[in-house]
Amino acid sequence: MMNMKRNFAEKICRTFFSLCGLALLAAFFSCYNPSPLYGTWSDNLGNKLTFLADNSYTSVISIESVYDEDGKLLSNEAETYEGSFSVVENVLSLSTEYGLIVTEWDIRGSILYIDWTMPSEYQDSGEVKHLKLYHN
Repeated sequence: MMNMKRNFAEKICRTFFSLCGLALLAAFFSCYNPSPLYGTWSDNLGNKLTFLADNSYTSVISIESVYDEDGKLLSNEAETYEGSFSVVENVLSLSTEYGLIVTEWDIRGSILYIDWTMPSEYQDSGEVKHLKLYHN
């Protein structure tokens, strides 16, 4: 009889600790909130930013677009950048091979508003492109 009580108590303890472990895992994963930046953002001008969960990004930034008189895009010169990014509240830091781009970002609906400052390699370095990108 004593052995049966001990086995029952052991089963209750195992069940209790298993449930506690599951509750801790559920609490941990419910607190995780992925960055709203993850994914691909683009516009009709050829600008595109892709943010990955490993804090890397790739981007294609349109430098010069040529349109005909009807507004149809004839050609688009663009530069590709890649590197890592970090976010602190609404400040985004993008590393490029030409330096660091630090900007503020805002998402309203499914539109990302961000300012891209052209790196120093360009004649128009310091030029700010006000990007309005849609989530794909």
